[in-house]
Amino acid sequence: MKATVRVIAKEAGVSPATVSRVLSGSAPVSPRIRAQVLKAAENAGYLPEEQRTVAILLEENDIHSYAKLILEQLLNQLSNRKY
Repeated sequence: MKATVRVIAKEAGVSPATVSRVLSGSAPVSPRIRAQVLKAAENAGYLPEEQRTVAILLEENDIHSYAKLILEQLLNQLSNRKY
């Protein structure tokens, strides 16, 4: 079974909203509840999604032919790696 917020919540005995707050770190949760949720998440095989963000900021006038070639290759490699 996939480790969903609902599955983790049921195992931890808390609401899905509490699981979401613990996993995202978006709001304070008591240490005891946090430990319960993290243990339930581990038992369920939960793996956090990776953030895969790359930002490149250039002014259009600054792109010379060599820099443009490097940028195109970088974008190709990032695309190949599912960024």
